[in-house]
Amino acid sequence: MGKKALRIRIVKMDTGENGGFVPNVLLRLIVNGLVEILFIFRGDRCCIHDMIAGTQVIEV
Repeated sequence: MGKKALRIRIVKMDTGENGGFVPNVLLRLIVNGLVEILFIFRGDRCCIHDMIAGTQVIEV
């Protein structure tokens, strides 16, 4: 609901298409914690779970 309210979507970096359940949910949940949160301050705002899943956040 939060992504829908903010009008953002999680997509694969290489294709721009929906990543699917495994990358969008499972891989993103596995990698979590304080280190993860610190990555939000990078210039591209790409977190560890995004790098592992090969996804990025875009505005819709």
